[in-house]
Amino acid sequence: MGLAIARRLGQEKAKVVVSSRNMDNVNKAVETLKKENIEVVGVKCHISNPEERTNLIQEAVKHFGGIDILMINAGVNPYVGNMIDCPESAWDKAFDVNVKGPFLLTKEVIPLMKKRGGGSMLFMSTVAVYKDAVGLGLYASSKISLLRLTKHLAMELAQDNIRVNCVAPGAIDTTFISEVNRIN
Repeated sequence: MGLAIARRLGQEKAKVVVSSRNMDNVNKAVETLKKENIEVVGVKCHISNPEERTNLIQEAVKHFGGIDILMINAGVNPYVGNMIDCPESAWDKAFDVNVKGPFLLTKEVIPLMKKRGGGSMLFMSTVAVYKDAVGLGLYASSKISLLRLTKHLAMELAQDNIRVNCVAPGAIDTTFISEVNRIN
């Protein structure tokens, strides 16, 4: 999904910075997008890593002068099953990647957008926040938190001409969805 988002932004002439916690994925995305004449750079960034978040921002500013659009597509579901059986470590991972990391990245980008007179932020959530499914309690709980974060940031940042939205797409054909379908 991230590659498709980057491609579409690039087709609209946005200068794109792609990131992933996996550098091989970053390199593949950059190679693919450059073949399509999209102006792109890639940076390894695990959204839960403070140094990598800061480096991501610094690289965007270095290559393109600033950040006008921040699209956060990070997400993880470390546990599928009954919530009562979910280990604490899975809760920590889900909320670190799905809520805390996006918030902290956003917090670092806000001053840059304010200096530029505004910008747009977009978070990727899930339809699971609206439609219950057995086994997805942890994932849905973290992503509904992201939706609430979005609404509060939107209210706080509107005066600075920074638009904040959240998209909740339906199921995408992935290994994760295959496992959910198997359980349900």
